[in-house]
Amino acid sequence: MRRLDFDDRSSLDLAGVSTLVLISAGYAEDDQVIARHTAALDAAVRDGVRHVVYTSLTGAGDHLGFALAHRATERLVRTCGVPWTILRNGLYAELFGGLLTWAGDRVESAFGDGAMAAVARADLAEAAAIIAADPAQPAGRPTIWSARRSRHRR
Repeated sequence: MRRLDFDDRSSLDLAGVSTLVLISAGYAEDDQVIARHTAALDAAVRDGVRHVVYTSLTGAGDHLGFALAHRATERLVRTCGVPWTILRNGLYAELFGGLLTWAGDRVESAFGDGAMAAVARADLAEAAAIIAADPAQPAGRPTIWSARRSRHRR
């Protein structure tokens, strides 16, 4: 087991790692998150990682103001020179409750009457593990995983 710290480039030793699963570097200002992702990708290139899997958003995120770090990281992943897969993760089901509010005797959401889909983090983690175990299949293009096991579309 290795301790890696996005904010300490010297700790990012990826020697011997064949596939890097890069999960967003946490809550911070966009520039800090992008710097963390850049450090991880620089280490991947330096240390000979053969494939990068990045967990991103359901869509390209161009319409979402909060998605700047994901959009920037996708560009970095696509241009780093390492074969890549971008996972199009949906809204985490565990976060959905935080988007609900009580209005009198009923529950409302920011989505109004619109439908939405959410997926459990455990299902997304399983999908990432399946791809990381055999990353060559969807390499070089975004992959959308369904909530059902082992079903995907490119």
